[in-house]
Amino acid sequence: MSKITKEVLSNILENRHKNSLYKSLKDLPHPNSFKDMQKAIKRIEKAILNKEKIMLVGDYDVDGVVSTSIMIEFFKAISYPIEYIIPNRFTHGYGLSTKIVSLLDHVSLVITVDNGISSIKTANILKKKNIDLIITDHHTVPDILPQAYAIINPKQKDCTFNFKDICGAQVAWYLCAAIKNHMNFNINMSIFLDLLSLAIIADMMPMHSLNFIMVKKGLKKIKESKRAAFICINDIMKKEKFSSDD
Repeated sequence: MSKITKEVLSNILENRHKNSLYKSLKDLPHPNSFKDMQKAIKRIEKAILNKEKIMLVGDYDVDGVVSTSIMIEFFKAISYPIEYIIPNRFTHGYGLSTKIVSLLDHVSLVITVDNGISSIKTANILKKKNIDLIITDHHTVPDILPQAYAIINPKQKDCTFNFKDICGAQVAWYLCAAIKNHMNFNINMSIFLDLLSLAIIADMMPMHSLNFIMVKKGLKKIKESKRAAFICINDIMKKEKFSSDD
């Protein structure tokens, strides 16, 4: 038996991805392949043009916080103010719960990130209040869906986005990319890849295909990131490059 050297092992690991559809970021599937994406971005465009108040509802875990952060940064980049809530699990419960409805009364559009696909009661309340709801999520889709204006979740049966195992932050990133394309904003979406790779790894998404290329690029972005947390990580770990294990 031939000796397995570091080079041989490296080649074996690299070959796992040689048949991947996604060799680079330019190969990523288009945002419009998500069900309801066009409907969602047109409603967001209307809100921006009419200067409506938009509320973002996130979650407290890594994926939820990163999803929220990407959306906030994107809207700052296009110079449009939005509000956000990271629900307290002890006070509000999980995600878009009925306990946070009173915090949403002053807005006309609510967007969830990394939650909302099971929030049937809250969706009904918002509908009665004439508050439009856009759900972006990646969790398992229940038999009965919330009555939302639009639902963006790759696990919906009639969603044509061809890679289902993505995290909430990736769905949020794709929504921002779709808004950028539709409204012709000059934003390089790769600036969010450092944060995005963190969410993909922390939410334990399968490390192949679409996830692999995003994390591979994102880990490189962490090395050059100007975010305070990543500057500290670089300073403490002093590594030439990062892996997902780090």
